[in-house]
Amino acid sequence: MRRLALAALLAAVVAVPASAQEAPTATTLAAFRGTVLGVAQDARSIAWLQWSPDGCFLRIRARDAKTIRTVRYAPACEPYFHDLLLDRGRAIWTGDDEVICGKTYATVYAYAGARPRLVQKLPRDCLGFGPSLRGVVSDGHAFYYNVFKTARPAAASQCGDLGGLCQWKLGGGQIYRLDRTKQVPLRGLPPTVMFAVNSGRVILVQPLKEWAAGSSAGWPRPVRNGRVEVRDVATGRLESSFHPQGLVRSVALTPASALVLVEYNGLRTVESYDVRNGRHLRSVTAPVSLRRLPPNGTLVAFPLNHQVSVFDVSTGKRWVVARTRFNTVGLSIRHGWVAWGENHNKFARIVIARGL
Repeated sequence: MRRLALAALLAAVVAVPASAQEAPTATTLAAFRGTVLGVAQDARSIAWLQWSPDGCFLRIRARDAKTIRTVRYAPACEPYFHDLLLDRGRAIWTGDDEVICGKTYATVYAYAGARPRLVQKLPRDCLGFGPSLRGVVSDGHAFYYNVFKTARPAAASQCGDLGGLCQWKLGGGQIYRLDRTKQVPLRGLPPTVMFAVNSGRVILVQPLKEWAAGSSAGWPRPVRNGRVEVRDVATGRLESSFHPQGLVRSVALTPASALVLVEYNGLRTVESYDVRNGRHLRSVTAPVSLRRLPPNGTLVAFPLNHQVSVFDVSTGKRWVVARTRFNTVGLSIRHGWVAWGENHNKFARIVIARGL
């Protein structure tokens, strides 16, 4: 009976109308009852976070194998999207796991081949006050994550559902390096909304000091036309800075260039700057639905109108690699492979497609 149930479940997830089928190169890698929370890739494998009625799991499968390594990291969690990174079999993931007003927690987990470890649990509240997680990156050697701290002004005691505008105030921030499962704070760095690390450098984006609104959906946020800095990751020494025109939405670093996704008047461009002196190098028009820059390389996958597309940030070229019926989760591209998750009702699946 159990085998019949699993077969029926797989058919329910995989079977879609012919008009909604993916491109011929797309393949369902795994299908299951539950929810995909995040998807990531490294050179050899694909990993995903899976919420199921019997717990929350990290699952890893090599592209050229059929076996799936499964480890449970929590007996229960909330089915919300998480940032997940995979690098040489190691993984880190961050996100909100308990969301009840007055009892909200953001968590950082790490996996290095044994049991997953809870690295940090950050208490905050549903109005956006307290610490929050704002980005997780890898430089190919270690993982890094950013904790942004929001202070509560005295005037913000009554806001949101209690009436009036909420007011948020910058309270500080800290970037941590994760050496296997040990967290190490980076010294000499100012607070940042987002960041990236590469070749011993870190790129930081100037945050607003204060903001007021009816909800915390737009907080924290960068300063419009604000300062972007490139610093030495070990010492915090400033190496260069520049001021993109507009709102910075994402950043990335290469050994020679700082890449910034900028929104201005509803349009988006990828701006490139010299990391040594901050000199502007070039601008490339980007899709308006592009949300993140590639953490490595020049290709980034993005969703648009039930399609999965790939965008080259160096040339501005874009192309469609698959068609989807449902919203995508955790789109990524590594070594020519695009991977993502799909959720629909109580079912989910992991899909891969050739991106080149």
